[in-house]
Amino acid sequence: MYLYGYLSGVRSGCDLEKECFRNMEMQWLLEDIRPNYQSITHFRKIT
Repeated sequence: MYLYGYLSGVRSGCDLEKECFRNMEMQWLLEDIRPNYQSITHFRKIT
């Protein structure tokens, strides 16, 4: 998900969450799992 966001210019967790809902490529990549922005930013802090 981060690689996709990096390549398409989407950096923030909120914007990645929006991409999960509106972009068909992102939905296919995540196999229709839709994380919220808190879990995205929490994962970013861990890694």
